[in-house]
Amino acid sequence: MDKKFIVKLSLILFLISAVCVCVLAVCNDITKDTIAKINIENQENAKKEVLKEATSFTVSKTDKNVFIGKKGDEIVGYAISVSPKGFGGNIDMMVGVDKELKVCGISIVNISETPGLGSKANDSKFLGQYSNLTEGITVKKGGSASGNEIVAISGATVTSNAVTDGVNDALKMAKKVMEVEK
Repeated sequence: MDKKFIVKLSLILFLISAVCVCVLAVCNDITKDTIAKINIENQENAKKEVLKEATSFTVSKTDKNVFIGKKGDEIVGYAISVSPKGFGGNIDMMVGVDKELKVCGISIVNISETPGLGSKANDSKFLGQYSNLTEGITVKKGGSASGNEIVAISGATVTSNAVTDGVNDALKMAKKVMEVEK
């Protein structure tokens, strides 16, 4: 092959790549504020969903991922943002914990698990298993759960363990904030 031909093709490929990078950079710059606004909205909605009794939320002084839910001046619980590592990446979720350190709600804000398997972690049937459980939740494969257990999603044990780890972490965080910020 002719060297001039190779240089010409290389320059054309470079120019196409440079144009694509510029277009993506401009698109990113145009949409970043909208994306940030949507993320804040999603987080606010998740806090309200997991801690329905709360009428207002304040960020904990000890941990920026813990939001103290209040009804008037009374603390009704905590909304905790956690991101455990699942099979397909991090699972961004908000966990509601009441004053007695029991799970009162879970909202999955962002999940990239396998469709039809790990994505079932967002089903109310699966998430409902955590209701009223306390720290030290374990995952059981098959059968029925008892005590402080949940039944894993069939074919998605990694995802089930990740969600459980996130819930256990949230319970620990709530306990720590509760002890420190009395």
